[in-house]
Amino acid sequence: MTAVFITGASSGLGRALAWRYACAGATLGLVARRGEALRELADSLPGEHRCYALDVRD
Repeated sequence: MTAVFITGASSGLGRALAWRYACAGATLGLVARRGEALRELADSLPGEHRCYALDVRD
């Protein structure tokens, strides 16, 4: 099983990568500042993933 950790996952390139890896069967650790958008993404992806709403700049 492959595990992938993606920052900025709720939009743009991070969101596209999340879809690509999830569809390939990876388990994801998703990080973004916007928790609601992050949870919506995780719920729409195939598989089970962990979400962390935080700002990596802090």
